[in-house]
Amino acid sequence: MKLSRLVGLNSVVYLVFGVLCILKPLRLADLYGAAFGPGSMLICELFGVFALGFGLVLWRMRAVPREVLQLLAWPLAVANFVGFAVYLLALSFYAVNPLGWALVAVQCGLGLAYLACAFDRPAVAAKV
Repeated sequence: MKLSRLVGLNSVVYLVFGVLCILKPLRLADLYGAAFGPGSMLICELFGVFALGFGLVLWRMRAVPREVLQLLAWPLAVANFVGFAVYLLALSFYAVNPLGWALVAVQCGLGLAYLACAFDRPAVAAKV
C-alpha cells in the first residue's frame, strides 16, 4: 500500500473516533459495552479532542514527500501497536464487549502496515 494512502486511512480512523468521542461519548460507550461515569466521559471527550487533532495532522501530511512519511512510519507503527495492546487488555479484563476485537484488528493492521512501510526502501535506479 502506498504510504500516503495509509496515512490518509489512519487519519480517517482518528477523525471518526475523535468526532464520536466528542459528540456522542455515551453512545460510543454503549456500542462497546463499556461502563461510563462522569470522569470517564471527560476522559473520552479529551481523547476525542486529541484524536481529532491527530487525524487532522495526519490528513495534512498525506502531501509531504515519501521520505518524510517514511521517517514517521516507525513512530506511527509503535503508536498503533501500543493501541493494540491497550485494546487487548481491555478485552481481557472484560472492559468492553466482543465488538472490541474490531479495534484490536484495526490497530494491529495499521501497526503492521506502518512497520512494513518503515522497512520498505524504494528501488534505486541503476546508473548507466
